[in-house]
Amino acid sequence: MEKNDLTQSNDDPQTPWLTFTLGSESYGVDALQVQEVLQCPEISPVPGAPAHVLGIINIRGEVITVNDMRSMLGLPDAEITDQTRIVLMESDGQKQGMLVDSITEIINVRASEIETTTTGGERSEEHTSELQSHSFISYAVFCLKKKKNHTPPPP
Repeated sequence: MEKNDLTQSNDDPQTPWLTFTLGSESYGVDALQVQEVLQCPEISPVPGAPAHVLGIINIRGEVITVNDMRSMLGLPDAEITDQTRIVLMESDGQKQGMLVDSITEIINVRASEIETTTTGGERSEEHTSELQSHSFISYAVFCLKKKKNHTPPPP
């Protein structure tokens, strides 16, 4: 019997990641932390909230803060479209939403494919320090780089 690419090795475990877009860039979050993906409901603004907080939404009686991922990553604003989604994530008992342009797919990522980056570039230091104050997001979001040998999992 032939091993396929989706088998998990103890030496190089795989984790499912939900991928999404912000502008022309692709990002991902650990799918195991995703509770739900929603079409964008009405977001109620919160006076005095930090710039990256769009407001709050009420989901089945639970009030959830919605963060603007574009603002958190130093990207320009964009209009909300039919493709815009809110990704509800939970980490350490804290549930929050992330506004993203669109959802792409779920991919399996091997531990060896995740690279640690150092701060660099014009915006990196600024938005890295902003993300560090939001630990459930700072360790969850990573930018996807297209690899020549990467093929998406079969549907």
